[in-house]
Amino acid sequence: MLSISAVIIFVCTISANAKKFRYPKVKCDNIASEYEGDTETWISEATKSYGSNYPKQMKGQGTFYTGVMECYCSNLVEETDKATAQTK
Repeated sequence: MLSISAVIIFVCTISANAKKFRYPKVKCDNIASEYEGDTETWISEATKSYGSNYPKQMKGQGTFYTGVMECYCSNLVEETDKATAQTK
């Protein structure tokens, strides 16, 4: 019984770590300040990140998202929410 519990914990830990390393925590304020005023470059870099990692993810290979895409999407949602709130 104890061995089964250990195996379950081990498998869950591996799964959790895989997700944590695939999508690392990032500070979007730092990334947003890098691309401030240059939205086209930010979109381009986010698209490249997705384009290079998504096929690997579908094949079950390791990926490395740097946070550019995540922060762009978060920023886009934030800006869209502000624009929507202003029109109401």
